[in-house]
Amino acid sequence: MIVFNQILRQQQQVIFDANTGTFSPIDGNKIERSNGNFSEFGEHTFALYVDFGILCFQWNDHRWDMTSSNLVIEYQHDFKMQATMFAVNGLKIEYPAWWKNDPHFDPNLPELDEDEDYFGYIFSVKQNQRLQHNLTVAWG
Repeated sequence: MIVFNQILRQQQQVIFDANTGTFSPIDGNKIERSNGNFSEFGEHTFALYVDFGILCFQWNDHRWDMTSSNLVIEYQHDFKMQATMFAVNGLKIEYPAWWKNDPHFDPNLPELDEDEDYFGYIFSVKQNQRLQHNLTVAWG
């Protein structure tokens, strides 16, 4: 059983089916030990989790080993269009940037991406081997 906390809503937990990339609620109020986190965007589901000792990222039913050198994650802002692009090995989405309506946004502070945008967080995990290891230990 893979149990997730929904990002930004720590109290909501779900059970994840890695074969289909779908979630179902946990019955009752029992809090289970989490194996990762997830986010939903439109009709897409995204999850970062540990399964059999491997840190995985999943987009719907596509699954990758986060530690693999074959995994290519892109995360870019178009400041003029106020949009963000997130791509994983050829799959791509574009969406309004998290800072679009923030009059105090400073593009010189990219470290805010991982705090404000789930896909910025995923990109930062891919870039940080120590964080990958720590998540694998914590969720494994």
